[in-house]
Parts: sequence; structure tokens; C-alpha cells
Amino acid sequence: MEHILESLIPNPFTIADLKLGVVVIKDAFNIFGAGIMIFIRCKIICNILL
Repeated sequence: MEHILESLIPNPFTIADLKLGVVVIKDAFNIFGAGIMIFIRCKIICNILL
């Protein structure tokens, strides 16, 4: 079973790389989510002012 996993996953690719990738993706989603929240707030403020 281990040999099958080793053949599927390239040697340079480690668990640390995978964890780093997950962290980067989470950060990207957080930034994206914050951007959407700011956009929604701006729309609401514009609607109130105009």
C-alpha cells in the first residue's frame, strides 16, 4: 500500500508543502472574503448617501 502512495506522490512533495498550501489557500479565502465584505459595506453606504 505504501508503495502505491509513494508512486502517486512525487518525492519533493512533502506533508509540510501540503500544509503550507492549505495555509496559503485559507489566507487567500480570508482576503477574498474581507474584500467582499468591504464591497458590500461600500454599496450599503453609497445607497444610504445617494
